[in-house]
Amino acid sequence: MSKNLAKGDEIVSLLREVSELDWARNSFSRVVYRAAQGEVAEDRSAEPPYTSFRFKSEQPGLLEALGRAVKSYTGKVDWVLVSHDRSPSAGINWTICPKLTVGLDAEIRSSGLTVQQYFRERMPEFGVSAYEDMVDFVAYLRQCAVPAC
Repeated sequence: MSKNLAKGDEIVSLLREVSELDWARNSFSRVVYRAAQGEVAEDRSAEPPYTSFRFKSEQPGLLEALGRAVKSYTGKVDWVLVSHDRSPSAGINWTICPKLTVGLDAEIRSSGLTVQQYFRERMPEFGVSAYEDMVDFVAYLRQCAVPAC
């Protein structure tokens, strides 16, 4: 695994700096966990990164700035900010992920695989590229989105 890969929690860390989150979940390029045989490290860099979150209190200015920054970024990977209305519950869940993972949604569903399985089996190099790109992507978000808050 390359030394230049993002860990995976960089976007969540940035978001927590600018606003309180109700919850967040993200992928990791490398996971370490305890098992019967001791500590086990697992490389998950072949699976594309994602960051899902919900703000404790929606801030339209922050979301607009974040959306503009995500859309205007040009790097190795195109990224998107996707919303998911939680109706009838309150709030909106948001996900920042590589655009390709959303673009292949129908194909992935028809394959019977999860997004992670699909990319790990069919396009493992994409996840690595996305984790590499995430380092520059987060720096760009910090520069473009955070000052607007």
